[in-house]
Amino acid sequence: MRFPYLNAAVLSVLLTAGAALAAQTPAPGSHPIQFGQSEIDCSSFLTATPPAGLARIAGNAEAMEMLDFSPGDRLQLSDVHGLQPGMELRVLRIDDHWGEFEQFDGQHQQLKAMGHRVESVGRLRILSTRGTTALASVEAACRPLHTGDFGVAWQARTPPAQVMAPAFDVADIPDAASLSGSGVIAAARDSAYEVGTEDEIYLNRGTGQGAHPGQFWLIVRGPNSASQKWLKDVTRGLDVPEGYGKSTPMATDEKGDGLAHVIGQAVVLWAEPSSSTAIVTAADTAIYPGDQVIPMP
Repeated sequence: MRFPYLNAAVLSVLLTAGAALAAQTPAPGSHPIQFGQSEIDCSSFLTATPPAGLARIAGNAEAMEMLDFSPGDRLQLSDVHGLQPGMELRVLRIDDHWGEFEQFDGQHQQLKAMGHRVESVGRLRILSTRGTTALASVEAACRPLHTGDFGVAWQARTPPAQVMAPAFDVADIPDAASLSGSGVIAAARDSAYEVGTEDEIYLNRGTGQGAHPGQFWLIVRGPNSASQKWLKDVTRGLDVPEGYGKSTPMATDEKGDGLAHVIGQAVVLWAEPSSSTAIVTAADTAIYPGDQVIPMP
């Protein structure tokens, strides 16, 4: 199915794969990964076709000037379609703002081509309906809900069973063949400028390029990584990068050896045709958008 919040088939694959892996003898250096409920329920994804909402948050039930809502608040919904009292909705938000500065040349254009960022922000329960309006209560929130957020029918995202992260070595030097088809970390959750273990990232590799949920990827940095431009400014101590949008010669990496090397690992949580959402499972150093990714064997 197309959207992660409906993708029961994907979760079933993860559950089956996880159970099979758990039954096997772990390979030397491998370790278990368990997705937490918050990582599942509050994760985001990129899609070319955002889901159609069944309702939209119009404001507070008593005071329409309220803009943010938390668990326990009652609110009013508009543009209601086919809702009944007792139904639960997953609240989504489309956020296509990626920050003021590009962290590598062409980053914003690439993200635009990958689709719209859809955030899962909370859960509502319908209290009553009348015509195209409804009253609802906020049952859970990943972050404050806003007016304009929209709801889709709730389907639980069951945390997948334990999966085994393959062993890897930060001393590994990927060969030229594997790097020739590498992808890139296009951005991080909330447009973060750097990420580490357990953070959410977006890859420019989706099902069309062989990415799939439960797949592990190596994170690689070298003199030809797009992240080198940002890394050069960071090491110079610049708080606000200058000259963004202009071409900058690639520098050698921070180890000074001029070789691509492994700096971390990530596992795909959701996959769309041209993008995927992944969780960083290991990091030897700060990871930046523009760092390369290659699938693990």
